[in-house]
Amino acid sequence: MTSESKNIFGLDVGFGNFKLFGANASIILPSHVSVQTGNEYQIAGMSSGRKPLNIIKDGTSYYVGENAHQWGTPIENVDSNRLLGSPEASILMHGVFTHYMKNNDLHNLDNITVAVGLPLELSKANEARSNAAKVRSWIQGTHQWGADGEQYQITIDTVLITSQAAGVIQDHALGLNGQPIGANKPAVLGEVGLISIGYRTIEIMVLNNMKMNQNLTAGTSGGVRELLEICNGDQLYTLGELDSQLRSGKVATPNQQKIWERQAIGHIEKVWGKKWRRFEKVIIVGGGAEIASKTIANYFGSKLHKPDEPVLAIAKGMYKWAIAKSGG
Repeated sequence: MTSESKNIFGLDVGFGNFKLFGANASIILPSHVSVQTGNEYQIAGMSSGRKPLNIIKDGTSYYVGENAHQWGTPIENVDSNRLLGSPEASILMHGVFTHYMKNNDLHNLDNITVAVGLPLELSKANEARSNAAKVRSWIQGTHQWGADGEQYQITIDTVLITSQAAGVIQDHALGLNGQPIGANKPAVLGEVGLISIGYRTIEIMVLNNMKMNQNLTAGTSGGVRELLEICNGDQLYTLGELDSQLRSGKVATPNQQKIWERQAIGHIEKVWGKKWRRFEKVIIVGGGAEIASKTIANYFGSKLHKPDEPVLAIAKGMYKWAIAKSGG
């Protein structure tokens, strides 16, 4: 690992989690943001739980991550425009870098290269260049913020942008040194199906010798949010609150889980049909891949490959891709 690679990061700007992968740590931060209202109470004999990470930026105080929606006014915006330059996207990026820098006893970090994976809906040919420029504009540059009473600063010099699906195959194809993994070469050079089940979308892509098959590539709704909505028929919770419960296994019944997985398979079938049977592998990643159980596994059978860290796979793939582009 070169000294320069320590300032190279893969960033997955998901609606369920913001994920950051670097040489010295990997961070998964639930994409929950709220604005601190100041109405907090301390009552003897009662616990209020662990306070979320508090970030202060431009005079506004935010909570980010797990349980943020229980401590402030929730910001629940899951429109794709969120990733093109919203305050909450910026705050979440500050959040993942705060955790990384705390882990490494840092308050300043310069000369950073960040490789970012975007959803397919932001990669449509007529909008891809414009959307990439918008994403680059809010990520690149010097950022200063406060977090839990400490001051932090980062300077991002270079922003590399590709799709989240591209991160999946890069994670499978490359080692952490940016060099090809020989054992995975047959799948990479053959035809491989990629599935990313995120918070609000299911993205599928087919590559043949690393070339995209346009007709078998699509992004559709049907991610983890759809499961939360199945579980929230009476609208008793914010989706952020339900997401926190889902992570601890307290929400979905086996029947609700099965319904959601069958719906997910239906979304994939509309595009792939039975063509997946000819693929070398079907690689599945994302928060939904972590949740999904027997129904999806049984459907794809021995073709299905789930990485050891499916939630981190895209961010890790972005990191490996950036390392390869830097010369390893």
